Amino acid sequence: MTRSPMLPLMLLAAALALSACASGPTAATPDSATDPARGYGEMAPIPNPDGSRPAAAPRPAAPRPSPQAPVAKPAAPRPAAPVVTPKPGANAARAAQLRAQGLEQLNRGAIDRAVALLFQASQLNPGNALIQRDLARAVRIRGAVRAKP
Repeated sequence: MTRSPMLPLMLLAAALALSACASGPTAATPDSATDPARGYGEMAPIPNPDGSRPAAAPRPAAPRPSPQAPVAKPAAPRPAAPVVTPKPGANAARAAQLRAQGLEQLNRGAIDRAVALLFQASQLNPGNALIQRDLARAVRIRGAVRAKP
């Protein structure tokens, strides 16, 4: 069997490479993967080619508590007014009458009277979208009429 003249050089290079890996600067550094001071997800420092360690990045400072204005104490709750629940049918019927009267007054040109009637209707039946729409329309018309010179 013939030996290649390059074989000893190749073995020497492999031995040097293995020894450099085992005793390189990362083997003796305290920042190994098991370092408990480094938090989860932080990157391990990579040594410079000359073997020195890179400067550590500054850690963000803990947030300072911001000075807060004194909080005013809430006022004592007022006693609730007794709730009177009138008959829902009676209110809806009366609100419908007031709405009809308000629209009639609006068509006649008595805008202030129409707004007053529609407002009363909205008080009696606040959930009625038609009354709310008509009241908003009457208020817009009143504003337009008052704005004209």
